[in-house]
Amino acid sequence: MVKVTGNLIMLVLAANIVFIAVSYYGYNLKFTNLYNRTFEEMAIVSKQYPLKVYFGHFKSSNMLRFDKYGIDYKVIENKEECQNGQRIFPNSILLKCP
Repeated sequence: MVKVTGNLIMLVLAANIVFIAVSYYGYNLKFTNLYNRTFEEMAIVSKQYPLKVYFGHFKSSNMLRFDKYGIDYKVIENKEECQNGQRIFPNSILLKCP
């Protein structure tokens, strides 16, 4: 009886892991596609005029990402210099300055 109960618990836990993995995969895939599209669009726009961007504390990693996509940009060091900046992504510190 204990062995059967243990096997049932393991089966339920394994099914739970599969359900969670599927939902996380879909969520992350959706945002990965959004980020890729946005970066590709920014690369096209930045060829006409370089973007002014405030990176905040994540300067080096974001510079690598912008360089990877071929985005022309100018780094704004202080947030005060980026008045009325728009967030590039929801819940992100990255700001596109006017």
